Order: sequence, then C-alpha cells, then structure tokens
Amino acid sequence: MSSIYFNPRVDYAFKRVLGSVQNKDLLIDFLNAMLYYGEDRIKDVEIVNPYVQGEIYTQKETYVDVRAKLDDGTEVLVEMQMLNVINFPQRVLYNTAKVYGGQLQRGEEYKRLQKVVGVTITNFVLFAEQPEWYLHFAFREMSSGMPYPGDNNIELIFVELPKFDVAHVDLANKAHRWMLFLKEGDMLDQQMREYLMNSPVIRRAYENLELARMNKADRDELERRETWLRDQIGALDYALTEGLAKGLSQGLSQGLSQGLSQGLSQGLSQGLATGRTEGRAEGSEFIVLRVLTRRLGALPESVRARIDTLTLPQIEQLADALLDFMTLTDLQVWLDGVATQGAHTPATTL
Repeated sequence: MSSIYFNPRVDYAFKRVLGSVQNKDLLIDFLNAMLYYGEDRIKDVEIVNPYVQGEIYTQKETYVDVRAKLDDGTEVLVEMQMLNVINFPQRVLYNTAKVYGGQLQRGEEYKRLQKVVGVTITNFVLFAEQPEWYLHFAFREMSSGMPYPGDNNIELIFVELPKFDVAHVDLANKAHRWMLFLKEGDMLDQQMREYLMNSPVIRRAYENLELARMNKADRDELERRETWLRDQIGALDYALTEGLAKGLSQGLSQGLSQGLSQGLSQGLSQGLATGRTEGRAEGSEFIVLRVLTRRLGALPESVRARIDTLTLPQIEQLADALLDFMTLTDLQVWLDGVATQGAHTPATTL
C-alpha cells in the first residue's frame, strides 16, 4: 500500500470514490466511460446506496458497491471484485436479474420496466479465452445477431484489470484513465501520477484516497478491509496450490496402481482418468477445509467428518457458499440443508 494513497480496488475505498453523493460527477464520468465509450451522455445520477463516512463493513463481501439510477431511468449496479469465487458470472447475472425483476409491483405493466446494467470490475482474469479487457453482453439472436426487442433489457459489462495493458495507455481516453487509476493508482510514481491527475476528475478521485484527508475511522476501516482481502487472497492461493498438489499426487498414485493391475495399456488410460477424478475431489476438499479453517478457526472433528462425506458437486457448492459464512453455525446450517436435501431425494427405480 502506498504511504500516501489507499488501494482504490479495496471495496471500501472504491465506494468512497464513486459512491459518495458529493462525488456524483466522478460516478457520471466513470459510467460514461464504461457504458457509452466516453461519450458524455449521462448528465445526472441518483445514488441509491450512498457511501456514508465511517460506516463499518462486515467481513461478508458486498455484492454491489454502487447502485445508481441514471437520468434516463436506467439502473446501474457497479461492483469491484477482488476475489474470484465459483460461479461468479452466474452470481452477477442473478443479482442483476433480481433488480430487473424487482421493478414491478403486482398489477403493474411491463412497459414500466427500465434497463438494468451490471458493471463488474475484476482484479483477476475471468474470461481467459478472450484477450479483450472490456466485454459487453446483451441479449441477441444467436445466428443473426439481432438485438432482443426493446431497449429496456439486461446488459452486463465486465472489466478485467489484469488484461489492461498499462504500457499502451492512452490518457486522452476516458476509460483508459479510469483503468490506470484502478489498476495502478496507488503504485504509480509521482511523475506518472501527476500526469494522470491532469484530468480534474481523476485528481478528485485521488483526493478521496489521500490519507491526510481521511478521519481515523476511515483509515482504520480501509486498513482492516485491505488486510482482510490480502489474507483471503493469500489463503485461497495457498490452499489451491497445496490442495491441487496433494490431490493430484494421491489420485494419480491410486489410479495408476489400480490401472496397472489390469494391464499396462488399459491401466495407464484408466489410471490417469481415475487420478484426475480423485485428485480433483481430494484437492477440492483440501482447499475448502483450508479456507474454512482460516475463516472460522479450527473445525470440530464432527464437522470435518461431515464434510468428508460430501460428493464432489456438494464440495464445489460449499466452496461457492463459504465466503458468506461468518460463524461455525453458518457452516453447520449449510451442512444440515445438504443432509435434508439428500434425505428427500427419491430413490431411483431400476
């Protein structure tokens, strides 16, 4: 962390910059860059969930950092996401669709629906198969590309910061200025930072992250959030490395051993398949246990035993849910729910 400025990618800092009522002009500039490729089409916004100085975040991740309504009625959800979690694209779509569907009260006509746009900035690569750092999704017909009828639909915009090439930044481009600020803002040398701050909007954004301008409560909360996020990222990276190594080693060893007993040619094929499957299961369970321990403390043996009985799909569901757990009770309630679902699963008739 810079000795002068806080990391703008930390959710608390991000919302301080773009979610404050007094910073509406910054949000307008940012949204014009993200939604309209730099054209000044948005003239006013209403921030639905404004940042309040001194508010305290819990360790549970906030799904929407800034929610705003544009002057044309469009609603925009803006999220800065530091941690990659399982089924994250589906989570973004669900949250956006929930806002879209929640616009109407019983008996109201569909023509009252307004467009909802989800803008998600990630500090990780989400779409590895696409080289572009900016992706804009909308409903279209598959073969012809014809847009879905009407203007008031759901759209999703994803911005992947790791893909943005700071070596080829164009500071005359509004979107490029914001990407450089978000990706490198707290780490730029003074000369480059001053050059970037030739934009009055970006200069104001920096002022919101300057330590000297913050009260103690805000500084303490920002430090807690950055420390917590750094710990989560470190725990996930370590668990992934250790879990995959352990799972692959054990799975391949057992799979190859079983395969060799059936004949070298057939055994290698089956052994590798078995190794990959069991290795994935072993690795996934190891990762989940590692992260749960970091979040909730040492797990009782009874809880670990219950996790050991989960199937691979259930372990993956647990990996998706665990970042929402605040206490051991949350985990036990989730496990009870899985057990209840299993008890109600009808038997298959042969």
